[in-house]
Amino acid sequence: MSAGAGALQVRLGGVSSYHGKTKNKPEFGCGSLPENKDINRSIDLVTQTLLLWCVVISIMFVMVLVSDSHLVSQTLSTAHPSFIGLSSL
Repeated sequence: MSAGAGALQVRLGGVSSYHGKTKNKPEFGCGSLPENKDINRSIDLVTQTLLLWCVVISIMFVMVLVSDSHLVSQTLSTAHPSFIGLSSL
């Protein structure tokens, strides 16, 4: 939460009221107190972060597939002919 508050340049925490009881919590972030527009900014931040992680995971997945297919083709090309069913040739 503190990273999001810092990225949005808002301050979270401080004095809060829960069920009529006041609690003093530590403050996170820096800048002004959050406003209504900051809700949409936080949703955009989460969406952008999610998309970035999807791209990173997709790239890693493709790298693993390419790596595995390279290893499989390399193994088949160096395998004994009887291993890949070419013993009758």
